[in-house]
Amino acid sequence: MKKNLIAFILFTLILQLAQSAYAQERRPIDSKHPLWLVHVDVWNKADPQKIIDQIPDDVKPYVCMNLSLSCQYDTDKNVYKMPQNAVRTFKSWATICQNNGLWFTCQPASGGHTHIQDNDLETFEYFFKKYPNFLGWNYAEQFWGFDAPNDKSSSSQASRITLFSKLIPMAHKYGGFLTISFCGNIWSHPLNPVGMMKRNSDLLAACEQYPEAILWLYKYTTSSCFYNNESVTFSPFISGLTKNYGVRYDNCGWNGAKDAILGDNNGKTYPVSAGIGTVMEQTGVNGGAVWDGPELIWTEDFKNLNDTYVNGYKRRNWTTFPGFRNIWTDMFKKVIDGSLYIPTRAEVVGNTKIAIVNDISSGSDEDMYAAWGDLYDGLYKQDDPFNKGTGQWMDNMCYFKKTGRYATIPISLNLYDDVAKSIPVQVNKSTYASRWTSNDAKVTEFNSQYPEVSKGDLYVSRYKNQLVTYTPYTYLNSKTSASARIPLKYNTCDSLKLNYGKLSSGLIKEYADHIDMYLNNFRTDTTTSVSDVVTVTGATVKPSYTLSKRVDAYAVANESWNSVDGTYTLDISHMGPVDLSIKCSGNAIYRSSDVVNRTVLSADLPKQPSDYSGDIIAEAEDMDYKDIKSCVLDPYGAYPNERGNAGNGFVDMGASTTGSLRHVVNVKRAGSYNITVRYTADGADGRLSAAMNTTTKALSCPQTATNEWKKVSFTADINQGDNTLVLTNAGGTEMYIDQVIYTPADQSAEKFAVTVRDVEHGKVLADVSSAEEGSMVKLTVVPDEGYSLTAIDLIHGDVTINSDNSFIMPDDNVTLLPTFKDLSSVYKMDMTRTLSGTLPDGWRSVQESSTVHDFPNSYSSGSRTMTGFTGYQGKGLYWRNDCAEYGKQTGYLLTLKPGDYKLVFAMAAWKDSPNYRAQIINSNGTTIAASSVYTAAPNAAGSSLADISSATQNEFAFTVTTTGNYVINFSDATSAGGFHEFLLLECNLMQTDLTGINQIKTVSNQHPVSIYNMSGMKQNAIATGVNIIRQSDGKTVKIVKK
Repeated sequence: MKKNLIAFILFTLILQLAQSAYAQERRPIDSKHPLWLVHVDVWNKADPQKIIDQIPDDVKPYVCMNLSLSCQYDTDKNVYKMPQNAVRTFKSWATICQNNGLWFTCQPASGGHTHIQDNDLETFEYFFKKYPNFLGWNYAEQFWGFDAPNDKSSSSQASRITLFSKLIPMAHKYGGFLTISFCGNIWSHPLNPVGMMKRNSDLLAACEQYPEAILWLYKYTTSSCFYNNESVTFSPFISGLTKNYGVRYDNCGWNGAKDAILGDNNGKTYPVSAGIGTVMEQTGVNGGAVWDGPELIWTEDFKNLNDTYVNGYKRRNWTTFPGFRNIWTDMFKKVIDGSLYIPTRAEVVGNTKIAIVNDISSGSDEDMYAAWGDLYDGLYKQDDPFNKGTGQWMDNMCYFKKTGRYATIPISLNLYDDVAKSIPVQVNKSTYASRWTSNDAKVTEFNSQYPEVSKGDLYVSRYKNQLVTYTPYTYLNSKTSASARIPLKYNTCDSLKLNYGKLSSGLIKEYADHIDMYLNNFRTDTTTSVSDVVTVTGATVKPSYTLSKRVDAYAVANESWNSVDGTYTLDISHMGPVDLSIKCSGNAIYRSSDVVNRTVLSADLPKQPSDYSGDIIAEAEDMDYKDIKSCVLDPYGAYPNERGNAGNGFVDMGASTTGSLRHVVNVKRAGSYNITVRYTADGADGRLSAAMNTTTKALSCPQTATNEWKKVSFTADINQGDNTLVLTNAGGTEMYIDQVIYTPADQSAEKFAVTVRDVEHGKVLADVSSAEEGSMVKLTVVPDEGYSLTAIDLIHGDVTINSDNSFIMPDDNVTLLPTFKDLSSVYKMDMTRTLSGTLPDGWRSVQESSTVHDFPNSYSSGSRTMTGFTGYQGKGLYWRNDCAEYGKQTGYLLTLKPGDYKLVFAMAAWKDSPNYRAQIINSNGTTIAASSVYTAAPNAAGSSLADISSATQNEFAFTVTTTGNYVINFSDATSAGGFHEFLLLECNLMQTDLTGINQIKTVSNQHPVSIYNMSGMKQNAIATGVNIIRQSDGKTVKIVKK
């Protein structure tokens, strides 16, 4: 019995370990269970329910809604432009996804700009805990917007990469994933997947340990560096650092190239077919089981139609753009029906014969994190007007490939598993020049590894019996068609000849007695039909065909047959997607039979969310309305002083007593519901009439303060299925309505988390770990001996901490970050809240030509705070050539009393090895103390990504004999000419003669504001022993009471 128990325990432990190693349990992704991230986006003021309604029912099981909140922040008004409140918006839209039985992800950032600060891990985790349909966080375009001056929405590169290193284990813990889509240019190599993982070992380790919890997607936003961007984004999939790969197509890449070549207002319109071939390639060749987008959402996906009136109420209406129906939805349906086979990772790696390992650890960003300029020359770099000049780097504006003979070349950090290590040719970047002494030598080796697939200029890539084909020219190319002769390997005829028109693409499946084709050239910039000519050679009898038009396509086919040489030709003139099947056979023998799996994916649906019966939050601006003042979809522009709404906006009800909102809510479970209206009415008390089905209630709405939002609730029975709520402004009071929340009456009120971060030198303890909205939360401050609390920063949550250290709990989580100060510290440069481009509080600098930069101004060049470093505070005050100093600004005077002091400081060099000294200067401009001359080190080499943690902490002691105002001054002591550039990392002034006090100091005439003991605890009165008195003028004195 005991042995059996031990065996069971061991088995259980082994099972748990196995599950923890691969834990994508919420919604597994693989080539048979692909995922399409469809966007609900603030850019087109989306109504999430109406967007969901546009998705075909047979596609929905594969869809995950991506709640995309593009981030724009007004630094002058201190407000996010759209939406104002990301977390509240995410919560609202999340409930719509939950109620529709759909998975969802949340996208909080645009490049480096973010709605949720990178250090707000509690909020990131909350969504996993709260919403079972939540799959993870989505970050796009991680190449711009970092370290923007004086912008709290702009993260540093280092903090964002650190966040990713933490979100991957978090996603693994809850069975989700982090999505990062990359596009970039020559300045963003450190932010590509290779760069991020090379720069942050924790991120690399997270990808190694939890490859199922990270998705790297190839994005098309920037109109340059396409081939390199693909190589570095594809490489984690090949090398074993992710289990899945995907694509986020964006028409901005095409449009940016067009405008760069032709200039603005060039009259050329984006052809939607430009994305078909490349996405077909990423899916059917590179194994991309994840689609995200396409973008731009408001020009390619969902369209807001003209409003209509329905039973007296005005309604916002939606549809899909023609390209979304005729290209993206239709092509994804070809994935579902098994036509477009997605190869597994093992199959993609097996088809990859040459991999590049970037083993360079020094030099330029290109050296360390990217390919090299002519890698793609002679291989698949295309000759096209979109590839200007050499077609390399910034001139590589064409993503089409010249040939499908060669697999995508991965640029990897290393090869991490046995599958990846099976790649036959592994070339270290450090040795490529000696291995391939010429371009011809490189091409020769590639040709030896990759047999020719076809003859001609059409892109043709084969995997077994599946061929992905497309015309690889932009519409600026003089070539308007492309052709290929493809030897048949499965069908018994001899060959397949293709001649495609402009921007045509085709998926081909070759079988013993027939050839199936899916052709698509759908465009909206022209309606002219284009001919795609298909010729079969070596047929013994006349083939036959079937042609089926799909979606909105129109097509006609003309056939011809030459019985003498067995040549059969079909000329398909079409615009849009068509299915073509040619029944044909010949005399060829020894044909292959290992066809790809044609199983219809819907026979084994992906894992679906469980039934939902929780809150449903409906935004007022998405409801039908009549007799109101305004349906506000742009509060930033139309109501610039309003604050606090969720979603895209709110409804201004106006003063009409007939002003009404109507909303139809669909619930899965009938029962009693609490229905809550969130409103603001700062002019007077209001009154609403609420009618739910046949129940009508009068709701009193007490007056609010300006931009204060309150809630009023009532209870009503709701039926399973559709139910209609009507809210009428019965009192005629001007009020704004933000949202309506439907909550099952038997559901417990949510308790929101209260988190106080652990910090050094003390604790702040909350009396509860969670609390309901409206509850009182009390904080207790416990500083270490010799320290006092100086601040409590609000990481998340909208609260005001009262003088008794209490606050009222909002309907949101609250995360606090306390800061404790050494009581012996007279001044410490704290850059926690210092934004890039500004100077730390109270600092000024003088540089060449006596130019002064000072707090609180913002600068894009010259002296300013730089962020993104590793070490110290991750920031540095850049100054040069003259001095940086503290104590001269009126609001930041440094008043010192007689005593002994110590200045502790650290200085790195921005470039080279400049010299400096520290000085203490009195109010007369006389230096009373100066340090030795130091050499600033280490040298950051002009990079804000540098590791400056090795900077030496220096100090010098001095004595003040006279009370007065003093200045801490760091001066350039370099004799050579040119710029002498420094990074001030730390500056801490401490009084060193606090211990052993042997005299009693009398209290001044200043009124004591607060009294602390030597442990930093606040006291009500002066106690026996040493007391620290903070006076009304802000000065601090020590008093000894015997």
